[in-house]
Amino acid sequence: MKILANNEICAIMRNVPTEKAVAYARACYAGGVRMFEVAMNTPEGAKQIAMLRKEFGDETYVGAGTVINMERCRAAEDAGAQFFLTPKYLY
Repeated sequence: MKILANNEICAIMRNVPTEKAVAYARACYAGGVRMFEVAMNTPEGAKQIAMLRKEFGDETYVGAGTVINMERCRAAEDAGAQFFLTPKYLY
């Protein structure tokens, strides 16, 4: 997968407060990170995905993690998620 070949580090954003999400991502970006996974069990996870997509445009990949049901999947997709990760097990 080309995304993984070109981005060996993914910043996982789990329970990052929404008001700090962009600042957190900017700090990671300054350190060379270009791929972010927002955990969808984070309060306002979809909103954070949308915020990061708006902030960085095509400069980064922003995806959704902990996608355990269709509701989370659709919310992440509507927010602009570029990839989806799901745990091996489902709740």
